[in-house]
Amino acid sequence: MSPRVPIPYINVRADEHVRHPLEFQWSDEHRGLRLSYKDPVPQDWMYGVLWTRQGMVSTGRPEYRTVHTARQRRCMLQSLCQVCKHSAVDPENGRIWWLFPTPERYLFTNALGEYYSHIAPTCQTCIPISLAHCPHLREEAVSCTVAGVEPYAVHADVYQPRPDQSAELIARDALVQLEQFQVLGSALAKQLVVAFVDLRVSP
Repeated sequence: MSPRVPIPYINVRADEHVRHPLEFQWSDEHRGLRLSYKDPVPQDWMYGVLWTRQGMVSTGRPEYRTVHTARQRRCMLQSLCQVCKHSAVDPENGRIWWLFPTPERYLFTNALGEYYSHIAPTCQTCIPISLAHCPHLREEAVSCTVAGVEPYAVHADVYQPRPDQSAELIARDALVQLEQFQVLGSALAKQLVVAFVDLRVSP
C-alpha cells in the first residue's frame, strides 16, 4: 500500500499485540464455568462473550491482514469507516456505505434471508481509495448501502476446559451466533458480525 494512503484505522499495529492467558472460571451468572482472562474486568465481555484484548497505542508496523478487535467492533456499532474512522453514514439519505471484496466469500445470508458479514463499513470517500490500493479489492468488489445493522454473531476461537480449568483450543475462527449462549461462554470473540437491514447494491 502506498505510503501516501492512510493506514486503515481497523488494522492492528505491531506494538498492539499483548498476551493475556486464558482460563475457565466459575460464573454465578452462567451457573457454570466460562472462558475468562486470569485478571478479568467487566469490560472484557459484551453480548455474553469474552473479547480479544489488544493494545490501543496505534504504533508499530501495520498488519494489513489482521483486524483490531475493539476498533472493528466500534466501526460496526457506530457506523464508522474502517479506513479513516469517520462516519460512513451518507448525510443525504442516512444510509451506511459498505464495500465487500469478493462478495461470495464475505457476504452471506442466514435462514431468515438476511445478509450478514464481519466486514466493517467503508465511507463513500474512502471507497475509491480502497479500490485503488487494496489488493483484495482489485479482482472483484461490490459497494452497497444499508439502512441499518443488527448484531448477529461473532467470529471466535472456541475453547474447552481442561481438568485444571486451563483453556484448550478446539475450534478456530468459528461463526457463533449471539443466541448460542452455551457456546458463547466458551468463545473468544475476534470480530463482530452484523445482519443488514435493507441492503442495496450501489449503481
